Amino acid sequence: MRHVPSVSRAVTPRPPRRGQIRTVISEPSRQVVIYSGNMLNDIPGEHVITMDVVDQTEALCVEVSDNSWIRYTWLDHFANEELGEVVGEVSEDLMSTVNTRLFMVIATS
Repeated sequence: MRHVPSVSRAVTPRPPRRGQIRTVISEPSRQVVIYSGNMLNDIPGEHVITMDVVDQTEALCVEVSDNSWIRYTWLDHFANEELGEVVGEVSEDLMSTVNTRLFMVIATS
């Protein structure tokens, strides 16, 4: 019988990606969509920009699914280490809609 030594490797968590829906470790029931671009998300120690994902439609929301909406005016930020597991993903088309809606809110006088 041949002996194969086991090699333990530290697994480095991957940085968050734009469009991922993730939990927040300190608030497990809270979900956020990663809004910032991957260039920012890849910087160690930097915070990522997020938007809340809610389970009830409210003003200024974009529908993700039958029971979740992105509240695009609720911007927040978290360190990578504060984000939990990936629970979903938003398409590029929907992220583009979010961009347009947020821009309309900011640019409208």
